Amino acid sequence: MNLLLEKNWGGNGADYFYNVIQTKDGGFLALAQSSSTNIDDLTNKGESDAYIIKFDKDWNIMWQKNWGGDRIEYFSYGFETYDDCYIVFGRTQS
Repeated sequence: MNLLLEKNWGGNGADYFYNVIQTKDGGFLALAQSSSTNIDDLTNKGESDAYIIKFDKDWNIMWQKNWGGDRIEYFSYGFETYDDCYIVFGRTQS
């Protein structure tokens, strides 16, 4: 097996991708957890937050969002709907 791409994302804390799905536009949706406090344009809200990152087909970040409270959150599964929305599932301890 050959490595086709290597892409880094995250910051100064523990960052994990739990799931990556291909989207209808040829891009990707990554579901993650992060305790980093220095990810561009995002503010960590607690111990670790749930993250959703949308990449285009060339793995450039199109947008990213995070959710969380004062404890641990993560997204672990998701899918794209027929009308180009995303539904994601995860866990919260806040």
